[in-house]
Amino acid sequence: MVCLPRARLIVPVVVANAVRYTGARPVYVDCQPDNWNMDLHFLERPGARKVQLDLLYDYRTNVELYPRWQAFLRERRPKTLILWGENDIFFTPEGARAYLRDLPEAELHMLDSGHFAVEDSLDEIAAHIKRFHAETIEGRTAAQSAAATMGTR
Repeated sequence: MVCLPRARLIVPVVVANAVRYTGARPVYVDCQPDNWNMDLHFLERPGARKVQLDLLYDYRTNVELYPRWQAFLRERRPKTLILWGENDIFFTPEGARAYLRDLPEAELHMLDSGHFAVEDSLDEIAAHIKRFHAETIEGRTAAQSAAATMGTR
């Protein structure tokens, strides 16, 4: 029997974990490997795999709730900002666009990012959130929002 060193077995797992963060594209400088390495570390804790499998198994029950969620969105029409990683390998771009069927007034921005968009698009995400809040909650115009943002830097 041939035993491979642990390092050789870990490398594919680390690469797969990195792909979750980067969406199978080149790793950007802003997306630090420490993030997915820490993620991997915590996933290796005793009992963590069972928790992840339980969560994945339970996800199947979400589908039966979709009609209720969709009805809520159509009836209530909450002001909605959708920021989505174009390269997300778990929640595909079609999933983001599907929200627009129930929320046609929603604001959708597809980011050049993967599943963990905050890791490499934080500034862009924060700018969208600040502007959206200022315009839709506070009632400022786009010009007023831009001026306010410039004044806080």
